[in-house]
Amino acid sequence: MSKKLSQTEQELHDRIYELERKIKSLETELKRSNMARDAYDCMIDLAEKKYNIPVRKNYDAK
Repeated sequence: MSKKLSQTEQELHDRIYELERKIKSLETELKRSNMARDAYDCMIDLAEKKYNIPVRKNYDAK
């Protein structure tokens, strides 16, 4: 049962494949971004602890 796809079906199939690749790429980029954010948070925590200075802004204080 070898059915040949019409031009429109083939275009849809190609578009779906392209979108799935884009989603994977964006998920990978998001993971890297989250890891970088966590690393920066850790560096700030260590700097605050070691040098005993507040680095982050205190939004609660008025």
